[in-house]
Amino acid sequence: MDTPELIEEAKAIDAILKHTAKNEAGDFDPEVFLLVLSGMMTETLIEYEEPDAVMEQSFHRISQLLHVTPVPDNLAKHMLPSPVEIDAYAECGRDIARESAERLPKGLEDVHEIIIAIAFNELMVLQEEYDFSIPESLRMMIEAVMMAVVFEMGTQEFADIMIEDYLGEDWSLPDVLLTLGATCGAYYADEEEADTADEMVVVMSSEAIRHGMSGSQLWRGLNSANDDGSTGVVRDIDEFREVFDEFFEMVGLEDPVAQAVTVARTGGRMAALVSGPDMNFIQPSLAKMLLRSGLMQGLNLSSQD
Repeated sequence: MDTPELIEEAKAIDAILKHTAKNEAGDFDPEVFLLVLSGMMTETLIEYEEPDAVMEQSFHRISQLLHVTPVPDNLAKHMLPSPVEIDAYAECGRDIARESAERLPKGLEDVHEIIIAIAFNELMVLQEEYDFSIPESLRMMIEAVMMAVVFEMGTQEFADIMIEDYLGEDWSLPDVLLTLGATCGAYYADEEEADTADEMVVVMSSEAIRHGMSGSQLWRGLNSANDDGSTGVVRDIDEFREVFDEFFEMVGLEDPVAQAVTVARTGGRMAALVSGPDMNFIQPSLAKMLLRSGLMQGLNLSSQD
């Protein structure tokens, strides 16, 4: 942070973060600020072979600068917002990081240093003005970054598996999309007692839009005859869950809603890929309908267990 260019960019990013963290009433929300900043850090870590090691070093630096340590991780769960919120704000932060990287000579490496500087400056302000203790803020950022990194790693891994191991074998594209939706619904039903999963639809649609699919984020008007889950074909959900659970166990992601978010993101990304100009295997509207119909069937099947 020793060049005028980095200092000016840091000021600009800090202002963007504070504007992004304002709620509908125009009031600053410290939690949103931390989650979006965490999303920025996520983007700077994704390409590393060992993002967890780099993250640990970075938060150690911040802790040393502030002369504090984060609260223990066994206290973190009750402090965190939902995985759906973490995903949404992380993606907002990732967008800010990518745009900033284009303006800086060392790209995301410079962005990473700016994030550390902003954390050093602003965490003290959050404690003094908003009663957000620095140890708790650090823990929230650590947990949010870890979850967001896992979301992206899982989405990449699962999409590759769908393309390489299922499509072109004995699974049709509609089968894959329908069963992805159903598997998401099954994970979601493990935690939430609900007959709808609108927030999972938002996760799917947001991921699809980020990867080039046109249309509304709400995916309204896509109800099919199968949306009540009483009819339709969903191939073996357990087969997908076995593959996904192996990854979740490896990375230590135990929250069923966080698992559902990862699968929802995979469904959205797959829908965008297979309906996009490079593949163009299916109409976007049909891809959306299959995911949503599968989601409702997964919820329904789980409620019958």
